[in-house]
Amino acid sequence: AHMAYPEVVESTREELFKTIPLEEVQAMKQLVAQKNKFDQVNLHTKSLYASVSSVMKQQRQGQASVVGPPIDATIKEENVWTGPFPGFRMITNNDAEESLLDYLRYLSQNVGFAALAAVEALPLGEEEQVYFDSPVEAAVAIDATFGGYLPPQFNSWADLHTDGGTVQLCVFGLGAWYLRGARSADAAGHEVPVGAAFEVNLEEMSQYETREPWVRYGHTAYLGPAPSDGSSAFPQDVLGIWVCHSSRLVRPGDADWEQAKAGFRSSLGTSVTLKEHLATSHWIAANQLQVAARETLRADSPLRRLLRQFYYNTADINNSAKEFLLPANQFGFRTFGFSESGWGSYFTNIWASYAWKPFPEMLKGRDLPEALLAQLPLKQDGELLWNAFANYTRKYLKVFYPEDNELLSDAGVLAFWNHFDEHHRWHLPALSRESLTSLIADLMWWVTAGHEYLGSIVEYLPALNGLPAKLVAGSAVADVQTLAQTLVLISLTGLQEPALMDDWTHIFMVESWPDSRREEVLRIVREFQVDLDKVSREIDERNIKRERSGQKRFNAFNPRLLETSVSI
Repeated sequence: AHMAYPEVVESTREELFKTIPLEEVQAMKQLVAQKNKFDQVNLHTKSLYASVSSVMKQQRQGQASVVGPPIDATIKEENVWTGPFPGFRMITNNDAEESLLDYLRYLSQNVGFAALAAVEALPLGEEEQVYFDSPVEAAVAIDATFGGYLPPQFNSWADLHTDGGTVQLCVFGLGAWYLRGARSADAAGHEVPVGAAFEVNLEEMSQYETREPWVRYGHTAYLGPAPSDGSSAFPQDVLGIWVCHSSRLVRPGDADWEQAKAGFRSSLGTSVTLKEHLATSHWIAANQLQVAARETLRADSPLRRLLRQFYYNTADINNSAKEFLLPANQFGFRTFGFSESGWGSYFTNIWASYAWKPFPEMLKGRDLPEALLAQLPLKQDGELLWNAFANYTRKYLKVFYPEDNELLSDAGVLAFWNHFDEHHRWHLPALSRESLTSLIADLMWWVTAGHEYLGSIVEYLPALNGLPAKLVAGSAVADVQTLAQTLVLISLTGLQEPALMDDWTHIFMVESWPDSRREEVLRIVREFQVDLDKVSREIDERNIKRERSGQKRFNAFNPRLLETSVSI
């Protein structure tokens, strides 16, 4: 079996240190040891850091064997929380006893989120900002304060703040999630750079108010065309950035070009973290998966067994996250720049505008050239893994439902399907074995690969020129407190669930199933692990070719890195 693990790379900080004389680095370490600016953050942020430093000492990743089979249990009324958005319902306790890997319960009972709620009344402490004097000072301080808790990096973005780094971010990084063909000036409603071929548009964020002193989000990065000689399918240049809060197109060479690029990175990081990771991956996909499964399917239901590993620990994770991240004045609100009204409106609109679309459909209708799509890592690796989930689900369902009419006569499956439009409207198509396959594959993808790509973003953050969660007008870097808040959040992503690639056969040892059917299911479950290994091999080979051609490696969808369900 192919057991290679994607290579852990040097951190962005280590790369920076290599470019600087050793004596300068040593001098900075001595200076930071005497006066670390992270010590100047407010009491709320210090409390968070103290919790992280305690919890991360206890971190561990369990094996699949700690995940027990589902149980038949009545969902008590006191264990159902109704949220502030229409149809937002959450079961607040897990499916079974999951003590070994129940990280969030550990946090709540020992150091964590319940205790942190007590500091909600502390002032925001944003009247004055403290800044690091240089990227080197920031890197040394990050190493000294957070170095022991940050997750490993599988990619490096030391040049993220450069023009070339901006292009790479939009094509090989998080910006690819929003990449599309550039619209005309008439369609955009404002000036567009001459020759723009692609855009990463985050202007919808500008409608949401921010609090003082933070500037409004909302930017669009415009990229030029691919080389005319056909040497690459990807754009090579960033031509300009539309800045919503000043209603200006800022171009390379303009006095505020660095601030415009930082603002774009801020809008991108904020949208990915709050809209895609927190709201969509956690509260829509993962939450609906576990609530629908537990409220409609028996413990020995074939569909419940198939889904079990993918909603493991989700209830506790999401319940703690809604206490820790959703309320105004709690940690999520403090980390980002929205006002109370802007914060509430932002999440309300995410919820109201959601309509399910399978991942392979996501990039359609974006006016992207076929030559680019044929090489875009987001599409190629994402669909490779999505198809593995779909093939697994299709073969599994066929064991129990050889024909659609058998599926449609299963009351549990019907209730499960209808649950997705009963509370929060997903706008699902008509139920068939193939449409159910697509939904299940997509849920699997979102809680594993989507969660990794959109949530485990440590490679972009632990540097002064990363993705600032909020910015003061005129600044191109985050202040010390904002950087500390971001690093606390990303440190918590190091708390992991069991791995996707493991032996999950024990979940399918169902005595009520006929022996022949159970053996067929076990064969399919084992084959799925072989298929995941093939996906991992293929992505490894693609990354070798990408790096040889000067592109970034792309590891977010490598099954060997993926957890089986959402963590923080």
